[in-house]
Amino acid sequence: VAAWVLVWLLWRGTSALGAVASFDARFHARLPRIVVASIVMGAVLLGLAYLLAPMLATGGLRWIGLLILILGGMLVYFGAGHAIGAFKLGEFRRAVRR
Repeated sequence: VAAWVLVWLLWRGTSALGAVASFDARFHARLPRIVVASIVMGAVLLGLAYLLAPMLATGGLRWIGLLILILGGMLVYFGAGHAIGAFKLGEFRRAVRR
């Protein structure tokens, strides 16, 4: 609920900025591919969580299992997103350099 409230507040706050803060055609074209990359990541994380369930239930190994889930989710999301054309990895490099 807090995340959706934040989305609403950001949308409301940026609506006064006009066309500068609106989504362009490139975003609308990529949005379905971003959603697909998110669904692929979710499916892989669900499978990984099932496979790592014994590790996640063990006290000391829980953190290693969580790290595997986080890194696995990142790799799958960015790999799937790049493979289906949702985004280019170079865009992230340019954004980090700014």
